[in-house]
Amino acid sequence: MNNSSINNTSCLTINGFIEELMSVSSNDILINLKSNTKEVFSLNKLPETSDFEIQSNALVKKIFHYAIKQKKNYDIHPLCIASHHLIWTVEKNEFKSPIVLYPLRFSYQKFNETFKCSFNQNQFFLNPFLLATLKKEFSLEFLSQSKNEAEEELNRFLNFLKEQQFPFYTESSTSIGNFHYHRYEILKELEEISSSEKKSSILEVILGNEEKNEKIYTKFDAKNLARIDPDQLEVLNQIENNSVIVQGPPGTGKSHLLCSILGKLLHCGGKQLMLAEKKTALEVIYNKMKDFSLDRFVFISHYNTKNSEFIEKLKSNWKFLEKQQTTSINVYYSQIPTKLHQLQLFFDWYQQQDLFKHYTIKYLVELEKTTAYIKAPFLNDLPSYSNWKYMKEALQIHKNNPSLFPLFSFIKIKLHKENSTEVFHQLQTIYTNFCEINEHIPIDKIEDVKSLVKNSIYTQLYQNEHKKAYFQLLLTETKRNNLINELLKWQKVDKELELWKEEIKHWKNTPSISLLESISSDLKNKNPLNLFFVKRKYKKYLKDTQIDLTLLCKNTLQYLKIHEKVLKMEQKLFSLGITEPKKEGFFVLQVCKQIDCFPSNLWSTIIDMDPIKRKKISENSQKIKNLEQNLSLLFYLEPNTEIKEVLENFIQHFSILFEHSSTFQSIHSSVLACIRKNFSIEEIDNMVIKKEWLNLQVLFPQFTSINSESLRKQFDAISTETENEKNHLINEIIQKKVQKMNEFHSVLRKPSAQLSPTEKELKQKLKDGKKILVKEFSKQKAHKGIKELLQSDAKLWIEILCPIFLSTSSMVSKNFPLQTSFFEYLLIDESSQMLLPRAIGALFRSKKVVVAGDEHQMSPSSYFKGKTSSIDLLHQSSYYLKKIRLRHHYRSKNPSLIQFSNQHFYQNELLVYPSFPIEKQAIQWTFCQDGVYENRQNINEAKELSTRLKGFLFSEKKIGVVCFSEQQLSCVFSLLSAEEQNVLLLKMKKNTLFFKSLEQVQGEECDVLLISFAYGKDENGKFYQHFGPLNHLSGAKRLNVLFTRAKEQIYLYTSVNPNDFPISCNESVNLFRLYLLDLALNKESIKSTFIPYPLEIKVEKNIIQIFQPFKSIKNAREFYVFDVVMKERKWSLDYLF
Repeated sequence: MNNSSINNTSCLTINGFIEELMSVSSNDILINLKSNTKEVFSLNKLPETSDFEIQSNALVKKIFHYAIKQKKNYDIHPLCIASHHLIWTVEKNEFKSPIVLYPLRFSYQKFNETFKCSFNQNQFFLNPFLLATLKKEFSLEFLSQSKNEAEEELNRFLNFLKEQQFPFYTESSTSIGNFHYHRYEILKELEEISSSEKKSSILEVILGNEEKNEKIYTKFDAKNLARIDPDQLEVLNQIENNSVIVQGPPGTGKSHLLCSILGKLLHCGGKQLMLAEKKTALEVIYNKMKDFSLDRFVFISHYNTKNSEFIEKLKSNWKFLEKQQTTSINVYYSQIPTKLHQLQLFFDWYQQQDLFKHYTIKYLVELEKTTAYIKAPFLNDLPSYSNWKYMKEALQIHKNNPSLFPLFSFIKIKLHKENSTEVFHQLQTIYTNFCEINEHIPIDKIEDVKSLVKNSIYTQLYQNEHKKAYFQLLLTETKRNNLINELLKWQKVDKELELWKEEIKHWKNTPSISLLESISSDLKNKNPLNLFFVKRKYKKYLKDTQIDLTLLCKNTLQYLKIHEKVLKMEQKLFSLGITEPKKEGFFVLQVCKQIDCFPSNLWSTIIDMDPIKRKKISENSQKIKNLEQNLSLLFYLEPNTEIKEVLENFIQHFSILFEHSSTFQSIHSSVLACIRKNFSIEEIDNMVIKKEWLNLQVLFPQFTSINSESLRKQFDAISTETENEKNHLINEIIQKKVQKMNEFHSVLRKPSAQLSPTEKELKQKLKDGKKILVKEFSKQKAHKGIKELLQSDAKLWIEILCPIFLSTSSMVSKNFPLQTSFFEYLLIDESSQMLLPRAIGALFRSKKVVVAGDEHQMSPSSYFKGKTSSIDLLHQSSYYLKKIRLRHHYRSKNPSLIQFSNQHFYQNELLVYPSFPIEKQAIQWTFCQDGVYENRQNINEAKELSTRLKGFLFSEKKIGVVCFSEQQLSCVFSLLSAEEQNVLLLKMKKNTLFFKSLEQVQGEECDVLLISFAYGKDENGKFYQHFGPLNHLSGAKRLNVLFTRAKEQIYLYTSVNPNDFPISCNESVNLFRLYLLDLALNKESIKSTFIPYPLEIKVEKNIIQIFQPFKSIKNAREFYVFDVVMKERKWSLDYLF
């Protein structure tokens, strides 16, 4: 293929694939049979009947066995009958190309060693690759018409060549070979996708033509069909929004995860597609869904699937759902996330606490009972244990200096070079101030200073008031209360007087009460003439003659009465010593309130105090306040701190304090407070532990007495909840389908007059769709195909009855309409074995994709010529989709079985769980010293293996036999008796044994694996480095697949030692040599020991004591999975916290 057909960027194009797939090799039997005589065998003529037999011979066996292998591995049927051959010449090279191709079905009849074949003469097509070559090389484009019969179409083609004067001649010969005609189906689909106006977002992303996939959000139910580990949970969370790659190394529960996804998708609704190259991979998923009783909603589509099987599935499900009782769906909310979240909070807290790096929970529980712990006060502002640890180290250095050590706890300000001199002068000033005060008023401790500060306020009050006339009334509470009452009454009446004061302003002079009474008497006569003369008579007293005289007299009289009352009250206050109530009243009240706010008996103390002392305190009040303030600025001081001693020590040791200040300035203030209170470092240590431990008890009371038993109860509760989840999820899936069917039938029963236009349209579709299905249910044969049904209105019912399809890639174009977003999700298993072009059709039909595979397992074999057509889907997707690796390995029951692959392929990321009892030698290597590699087989080695195999033939264990070549496999088989061969074949049929060559083993697993390397020295002692599939580019991947098949044991047989292998540039040969070298050094028995986390453990029989597991297992779900899996593998775990 020309590079111009691929974008210059990393992107790939559909047209590029089409061009490349059409560019078959000149040696391909579709183009030239002359150079491939051993790839086909000839028939005398095209069989006259659709069924015929072919007698077996070496060439026939080779061709048919290849077809069998392709069918089994890739669900591909490459075998065809080719009728008539075109002989033509290009650049002097003569080609013989088949013209008409008929797909051929067959079966092997062992009793007479014949192949029974069948074909349909109406199902044919002209060789598409011949037509493409003629178009490309000679510009001859022939348009085939499939509606014609074969002979008519052949004549049309030959006449077309004659008309174009193309030089050729034909042979009327017939041949059978593996023409891989299915390539034509891929090409047809790619051409349709290329010409489609619609685009698939996810396909464009994977091809590299778009940076981001269209965001399609799917909300999954929290319930799961089975236990989910943290990696699987991340996948489930991610695929709600995104398409992802699941990198699933062998035995990491990939199939288990895919089933969990399918369960959630069944709950969500919509059509889903799962894709794989091998039918066996799909059967694994189907059987797992069967374990959950959900297989009825899943259909496997492969080459041999009959239309009747799909109809029978739909019919069975229709009856099943009709029989179900209609109940309301009681939504069950899973408690697992809550339980694990609660445990995770404890994990997170535990791992953050440095306390648990030094003490176990068991130790702390015992510590609670000690006297030192009980006596230790609880201080919540103490630092965390991790911080205290560093402070403790700093304090330990200085604790032996009793005079210096406590001083550090007092200093408040940060000492540094710039302020040291200033601080020292401040200390001296404070000391001088202290001495001056102490000369008049004895003070020793800081509590004395604080007391004097309070007393100075009261003494000042006393000194200010004791010479006042009312002072005696302040001495007792009774007299103060009487005084307060009199002042308050006076204030009230005085305020009232202010309200009437405006009335006086209307008089020229303040009238007497007698005058007001006289005026009021004259005004009683309401005669207008009388009122006129009264006003005239008294107008000389008024400023405003227009005022209402009657009202004015009334108000003025009221004012005079209140005024008289005020005067009497002021006379009484005067007698009490308050000569000017307006000036003194407010102040006196404030003084009284202040005295009442004094602490009890303090006023009496001040009154009874020695007058000289009281005077001294009052006079030095400012100095006392300054002393307290300065001490507070520089020091943290406790009430009982000896001031003089502290100040003198500070001044004396200032230079030393300054030298070590940086150390002690890092100490938390709460710790310094404890030191000032004379707590020892040991006592503070207990206090910090107590604070941390009590806080934990408040936050997680259920974990304060955590032990194996309590933790197991929680895990058992989660396991019980997992089972409940599964049952409720399955029930909800069924009930939702019943509910949906009832909704559809409700629409069908509802009169059209009551329906909206949209509902009418739906009703018609449901009606037509149901008719189609009912008709199909009544048929005995000639059923509609899956694609035809999905293109009809029956698809609405099919989405309820069977919404999940498991399909091989070769069946996608045949069974599913070519529509974008036809499927909600596409799940692809074993994606490393799927060629990208074979996945394009499925990707085009899907909204989101989950690509599951392992980059370290075998890549697909390609029958295409071009390089890009040989790219596998996993490789391409890995550059454009988010990758999530599954790390928990569940297959190998002995870690040594996976150890080599884990080290050389998976960077030791796999977490492996051992089983009890652990085999000391899970991998047993037998060196066959007399083994000779001759005629592509090693008989002595085969004898050793067959002897071991005979012992396992009647075992209940699943056995795997793998040889590095087909010839060695045949040799092993021939060494078995006829009875043993029959047993082996029967076990293969029951899938309890597989018997395969190296390149066929991917996807298998077994309990016990027997391997024969076969290659070795010849009879002359020469060791040729011809290792068949091991020499191939993917040889290392083949080894990885091989070494990861066994669950319990591997028996390896070789006739060579690691020393027999020279250092090679071939990676796979070097890996095999290293594998043998590890076995030779007996490394596997050393590393078979233990658990997948760096835990401190002690093992006795099947009991594993694990010390402080939270240190290494930091995820609650991971811890739960570890515990449950180890328990399933017969271990008893004893956690010591």
